[in-house]
Amino acid sequence: MKKSLLFGGFLLSTLCSQLSAQCLENYAYRTDISIDNSSNGESLTDYQISLTLNTQDLIALGKMNADGSDLRFGGDCCNLYCHYIESGINTTSTKIWVKVPAITSNSFTGLYAFYGNPTASDASDPNCVFDLYDGFDNMVSFASGTCGSATSGVTNGILDVSWNSDYVLTSTSTFPQGTVYTAEMDVTTASGNWPGLYWFKDSDTRGYGTLLGGTTVRISKSGSSSGYCQGHNWASIDYSAGLATGIWSSTWIATGNIIGDYPGAAMTSTDTEHPRNSDLRVGIGGISGGTGNMSVNWLRVRKYTAIEPPVLISTENVLPTIDLGADITACADEVNLDAGAGFSSYEWNGTPGGQVLNVTSSDYYEVIASDSYGCLFIDGNNVTINDPVVADFSYSATGLSVTFTNTSTNGGASSSWDFGDASSSMDVNPSHTYAASGTYEVCLTETAPNTCDQEYCEEITIGVAELQEINTNYSLYPNPASTIVTVNLFNDQIIDFSITDLHGKVVVNGVVKPGANEISIEKLNAGTYFFNVNGEKMVHRFVKQ
Repeated sequence: MKKSLLFGGFLLSTLCSQLSAQCLENYAYRTDISIDNSSNGESLTDYQISLTLNTQDLIALGKMNADGSDLRFGGDCCNLYCHYIESGINTTSTKIWVKVPAITSNSFTGLYAFYGNPTASDASDPNCVFDLYDGFDNMVSFASGTCGSATSGVTNGILDVSWNSDYVLTSTSTFPQGTVYTAEMDVTTASGNWPGLYWFKDSDTRGYGTLLGGTTVRISKSGSSSGYCQGHNWASIDYSAGLATGIWSSTWIATGNIIGDYPGAAMTSTDTEHPRNSDLRVGIGGISGGTGNMSVNWLRVRKYTAIEPPVLISTENVLPTIDLGADITACADEVNLDAGAGFSSYEWNGTPGGQVLNVTSSDYYEVIASDSYGCLFIDGNNVTINDPVVADFSYSATGLSVTFTNTSTNGGASSSWDFGDASSSMDVNPSHTYAASGTYEVCLTETAPNTCDQEYCEEITIGVAELQEINTNYSLYPNPASTIVTVNLFNDQIIDFSITDLHGKVVVNGVVKPGANEISIEKLNAGTYFFNVNGEKMVHRFVKQ
């Protein structure tokens, strides 16, 4: 029963998230993932890895939200990484990108996927994952026409560009020369003279790119002039263009090492005319004159490594669950709230504790439990503690007539008497006359205004009261008593005794010797108690005032 606790002016679950770096709360599943960088001597920082996940089965089994909105990735529940669901949610091969802060060289790096939270909101965000991403909803990543002129615009998330000569858009951000990046764009149409994807040096506008020209595609290079729209020359052999629709890429790895990818054509160049000695900008558009056009769905920039680490999907783990149940109203001195086993730590209303909380006062109680991966599990409920009713009575009999005195505590709403002879009464202190002598079981049900109640039953003997003293080897007086009762033991042995309350709990015990024994009852609460000497069948009932 998920609730929220206002604690010291803050929402406790919100406070917990702030203190715990927004750790995941109430997730049901974790899948272990391994990134295999064992063949790569390069350590990777803030690196974008791609993986495929069978979300179809997870959704069909009710483990994941139908839109994947509850999917999260991280080193643990409190160190979450940016991710982006690129395509195919609810399929057997959903493609996902994750930006991992650190991947160690020549080793394996652990990664975890978390899911199974129906209340989670979507966190998929390509802008968080990639070093640059533009889905062309508003084209915020590129300057509007660095050079040349054209008809360009964004419609329904597609960048459309048409030119009669030259036209290049360049990124507003630069990329440091010390890091190698791959630029990729999803092209829906491209034709005519020299549409392309380029890397330009920020210092002198020289660079390389993946360039389409009619029926061929190649890696191209800037000429010797200045400006982004200068003519480009060949830096690789020509490749057959084929269909232009799909992913184009360009990676300027180092001086004399350029690679590109085009649908159906993987290209390389060892041209050294332009050294890679400056920060870079990415560009898109048409170069080298002529008429052309292109439409781009998105463009992104991500980090490059020569040996792409494979990703291995491993074991799914069921995370512990927490459920304190419904709100509790109890007629008791205390109740126990159990958060369940399987957690490494528990916090109750902001105070560290254990699995079980002993509750003795009415309040709202929230528990935050954490597992060994830092996942948080939160639940709470309202607990109302009502004082328990202790039903009790005393009586006095004259012949067959009996007067009952209600000595119950915490009652007062109603009293229901059953005299044991098919007669009853709702009076608080009733009187009743029996038709014949005998032993009757009298029961009193006392109810409090908070609806708590308790039944107390006692056998009384009417008309033969003297039988109570038969075979009794001791007497007890006074009755009622306030501080001391005297027990007179008639035999010549030392015998154990006990005093119990109405619930059978021993509150005083000890031994009595032959003759008179004074026993202190000063510390007992007011009420009815039973005195018993070991070996005696008779139990003396007395009242502490």
